[in-house]
Amino acid sequence: MITLDELLKINEFHIGLTMGINICQRMILNAHERNEPLVVDDRQFYILSGDQLLKQMLDTVCDG
Repeated sequence: MITLDELLKINEFHIGLTMGINICQRMILNAHERNEPLVVDDRQFYILSGDQLLKQMLDTVCDG
């Protein structure tokens, strides 16, 4: 059985980890750019920009 310390010494592990993070980052950014939900475990999440979040907060306060 390989340990975490041993994995951290393997260059291919770092390359795979970096590629996996990059794929996840692209999925999140693409969903945001298309204004589509990011689906995780059958749950939908929308990524809002700062302007969108501020508008949503102001709408909630002003309407409530």
